[in-house]
Amino acid sequence: RTDAYTQSDKKETYTASVQFAHAPQVKYMYPFKKMIKSRSKYLDIFRDINFNLMPSSLTFGMGMNRQFGELQLRDVFNDGLQTPPTYNKFFTMNRQWGIRYNPFKSVSLDFNSSTQARVDEPEGRLDTPEKKQEMWSNFWGFGRPTNYQHRFNASWNLPLNKIPFL
Repeated sequence: RTDAYTQSDKKETYTASVQFAHAPQVKYMYPFKKMIKSRSKYLDIFRDINFNLMPSSLTFGMGMNRQFGELQLRDVFNDGLQTPPTYNKFFTMNRQWGIRYNPFKSVSLDFNSSTQARVDEPEGRLDTPEKKQEMWSNFWGFGRPTNYQHRFNASWNLPLNKIPFL
């Protein structure tokens, strides 16, 4: 963009993201199902004891956003005083991951984590190998974390329906 006061106003925006989710088929094992032969309803609570070794789901996601802006004003008074260009830039990286695990059908464990990070860049344009190397070093270090949040949930459904008098 240009106008009477602006020699050039450039803005470049780059975005990228990747997401991964895996939910394997969960197979519960019942160690006492065949051992307890009695048809007594009072033994159902033991017969239905189960466990699972595999997580129910795994998720991972990462998103990046980089913006670079350069503003060069005109010498409107023709006095030879050219102002240096000003730069507006940011580079953010957001990561999240989660795991859900149901060790028993009645127990659910869920953990999620989210990190927002800033990839620091040297001032000005990335026009030297040293500046580019510094930016890439910060990028491969996953940036400087600016916000971190995590959440852990656990729930247990009591098997009260397996107790006959309840």
